[in-house]
Amino acid sequence: TDTAKILGTMNFDNTNGYVIDGAGSLTLQVASGSAAVNVLSGIQEINVPTTLASSTIFTVSAGATLKISDPLTINSGTSLTGNAGTGTVLYQSTVTVLGSGNITLAAPTVMHSLILSGANSSATVSAHGASVNVLQLDSLSTVPGSQLNLTNNALILHGGVVLSVASQLSTAF
Repeated sequence: TDTAKILGTMNFDNTNGYVIDGAGSLTLQVASGSAAVNVLSGIQEINVPTTLASSTIFTVSAGATLKISDPLTINSGTSLTGNAGTGTVLYQSTVTVLGSGNITLAAPTVMHSLILSGANSSATVSAHGASVNVLQLDSLSTVPGSQLNLTNNALILHGGVVLSVASQLSTAF
């Protein structure tokens, strides 16, 4: 798309991959309830800057993949359930959580960059069945008051300022 688009639900159900790209942007917003991106099959890609103006649920079925390849912004007061299914979500760009926004990751996740930019912003890595859930990041940035909840789960940080992250983690406990 070459213009800004506002959608409540996106459904992908084709083994052939689709790429949503262009010079425009995408906003996921609904009047009530949650916005949704559903991937039933194939490798599907959103390659435009995307804003979550409403709480949103990504559901990716087993064997399917959703790629988020341009910046994803989670507005203050909204939340993202990173994958309610058993497929794969790849965050190949920066995910920014504003204000009191939240992202919940209920499956092992690989993310280029996570920015918790609001004093009450949070990211929660929740249990993946009986297994430890792992969040892999190339970069992590937080501000005072933001929270990364890894309870009984794991973080692998491939880059960033490790001493700064270690300091932030130690002050959270």
